[in-house]
Amino acid sequence: MAGSSNNTSILNNSEVVKFTPKELMIKYLAYLPYFVVSLAICLGLGVAYTRYVTPVYKASTKVFIKNADDNTTSRSGNNDIIDNALFGGKQVNIDNEIVLIQSKNLLQRVVEKYQFNIQYYNEGNIKKSELYTEAPLLFMPIYIPDSTAMLQFYVKDVDRTSGLLELDKGKQIGGIHSLRFQWGKEISLGGYKFILLSKPGILNKQIFPLYVSWSPVKKTVGQIQASLQVSPFGPKATVIQLDMKAANGKRAADILDAVVSEYKLMNIEDKNKVSENTIKFITQRLESVTDELSGVENSLQGFRGEHKIIDPATQSVQFLQNANDIDKQITAIQVKQKVAGMLYDYLSKNSDKLIPSNLGVEDITLTALIAKYNELQLQRERQTPYLTKESLVLSDLNNQQQEIRNNLLENLRNVSKNLEVQSNNLREKNGEYQSVINSIPKNERALQEIKRQQNVKEGLYLYLLQKREEMAITSSSMISNYKQLEPAEASGTPIEPNVKNIRLFSIILGLLLPLSLIYVVDLFNDKVRSRDDITKRTQTPFIGEIGHVDKTHALVVADKSRSVIAEQFRILRTNLSFLIKDNKTMLITSSISGEGKSFISLNLAAVLAISGKKVALLEFDLRKPRIMESIGVVKKTVGITNFLVGQTTDATQLYTELAGYPSLHVFGSGPIPPNPAELILGDKLRVFFDWLHANYDYIIIDSAPVGLVGDSFTLAAYSDAALYIVRQRYTLKKQIDFVNDIYTSGRFKNMGLVVNDVKLGGRYGYYGYGQAYGYGGSYGYGYGGGDNYFDTPKEHWLRKIIKKKK
Repeated sequence: MAGSSNNTSILNNSEVVKFTPKELMIKYLAYLPYFVVSLAICLGLGVAYTRYVTPVYKASTKVFIKNADDNTTSRSGNNDIIDNALFGGKQVNIDNEIVLIQSKNLLQRVVEKYQFNIQYYNEGNIKKSELYTEAPLLFMPIYIPDSTAMLQFYVKDVDRTSGLLELDKGKQIGGIHSLRFQWGKEISLGGYKFILLSKPGILNKQIFPLYVSWSPVKKTVGQIQASLQVSPFGPKATVIQLDMKAANGKRAADILDAVVSEYKLMNIEDKNKVSENTIKFITQRLESVTDELSGVENSLQGFRGEHKIIDPATQSVQFLQNANDIDKQITAIQVKQKVAGMLYDYLSKNSDKLIPSNLGVEDITLTALIAKYNELQLQRERQTPYLTKESLVLSDLNNQQQEIRNNLLENLRNVSKNLEVQSNNLREKNGEYQSVINSIPKNERALQEIKRQQNVKEGLYLYLLQKREEMAITSSSMISNYKQLEPAEASGTPIEPNVKNIRLFSIILGLLLPLSLIYVVDLFNDKVRSRDDITKRTQTPFIGEIGHVDKTHALVVADKSRSVIAEQFRILRTNLSFLIKDNKTMLITSSISGEGKSFISLNLAAVLAISGKKVALLEFDLRKPRIMESIGVVKKTVGITNFLVGQTTDATQLYTELAGYPSLHVFGSGPIPPNPAELILGDKLRVFFDWLHANYDYIIIDSAPVGLVGDSFTLAAYSDAALYIVRQRYTLKKQIDFVNDIYTSGRFKNMGLVVNDVKLGGRYGYYGYGQAYGYGGSYGYGYGGGDNYFDTPKEHWLRKIIKKKK
């Protein structure tokens, strides 16, 4: 690459230029009108939105959930098994309660019972307002043929007795679009049957036309379900909060009250169902227990009758006493038997002795015989001494005594037999008593088991009777587990739209829209806008920056001019002294047409000329010459083309002098040749440049764009330096890559960049040379890369105002 490293280090500024906050602010302030318009539009839309959108109100209420154990304790006061089974042991589950309150079954009951699916609206020019209870009429459906379709109509032209019913535009039901109706009388409309009742305020014309809407229950349930919010009031409280948003606050509050009321009623109904089922169960069990109790009592009766048991304890004592009595009787009989035997033996062995009496043998015959026998024996003993053995009296006494003795023996034998019979009978009876006594423990156990079953059945029977009565009393005074702490209340002011938030959002949106638009435009912009766009893509050194010129004429540099553009070209002239020192031939080119190379060439030549140097400006863009036309020379017919083709050899005939620039000669291109590329390859070109070098201090070559043709590369052999023109907001960023390729390949000697048509700061986003000077946003100028001087924005605007006044 041609050129010294020192020059490059002096002129090249590859540091990436970054926007400071101040520069960003200045950039966006340049779009202030857009921000003002955007803010005005967004604020206007926000005001219109808050004015015409339907306001939304919020209603709230709280419900306390009582623990079921509290109800059980307060009702029964003890831990009853049935109460615990039916009502006890149930802890409050807030999540379940929330799901139940939001369930469709509950909301459907509410809608059907309170007819929340009927709504009344007052239609304005832009929005509809729900009237709810303020509506001066009442819609009473009698028969709805299609419960899935909506019924909507207008009521208008009303008086005290009648009104006009009219469907939506273009809609008919049963071929009817509108009809006249009477208040309080049945209206039939294509199968629909209903009544419209008038209320106070029916003649208020401002409310009409009034819009009546009947919606399917499921649709209304869905709307309520979507707007109903149920949440726990606190982490430790058994309280839930119900919130609802709606266009009519009173309607929302009534819906919440209805939801709570129906929820409480459902809870009581569930409890009543439980009570009814419990009573039914108890009744069935009573029937079963009654049958079981009857069976147990029959078993007890049969067992007593079979075993002859009345009172086992008393009977066991009696049986023991009887057994003892029989034992005593047996003992007495045995004594009598022994006495009778003793008497028999005594009588058998002793025939002339008295027989003992009163020995316990209780027999009248025996006692009489013993007394007779003893009487005869005593009589015999008294008379024996006085009678002989052959005496008839004695013989008669002996005979009588022998006969009585025989009778006594016979009687004693009979008595012994009788006593034996009595003893056997008593032993048999005693055996029976002993058997009964031995069976008493077993029978008593069996009897106790039967009595135990009887007691259990009797206790269960009495318990069930008591529970049935309690359930009957409880079901008639059932209390819900839920208590509404306060009636639902709607907010006095709408929660939507939030005017403050909407205004704030409108302001933010009004600022963000232009910001976003500017950012997107910058994002998709493929043109060079800032020095950073250039330094990121090429290492080519910067020679100068030329600001935007609003004037129509091309020559803007004049002697003693202190304009911004003139100072910029002076800076460019100074910077060129670092790029080229000895030889003074400079090639001016660009990527495409329209980037201002002819403008730069003309004014650079002018700024060099006013310094006292002889300058030759060559219009070598042979295909599209612009310089001669821009300086107002249109009649010059001889030019560089004529010299190169040999039509003239006098170079002095080719140039034009400019008024005010005596040392500046402009060499026009002349006629446009058909083969400009071949023409500049001829030998005449060398002759021409030799003559120029001999007669001028500086030679400025305005060449064709290198992105279109290769003329500039041919002319580069005759130049000492090349200025590549890049135009802000015109040159494509990708063309800078092409510039870098040219620079790195060294196809131009001492190549430098000049940025043209620069608008610094503000919306243009260009910042160069560390803002040593600026244009468009802050004007200023500097000298030769040394000390810099620039006006502040305020000073610039003051200078501009003073200039206008002058």
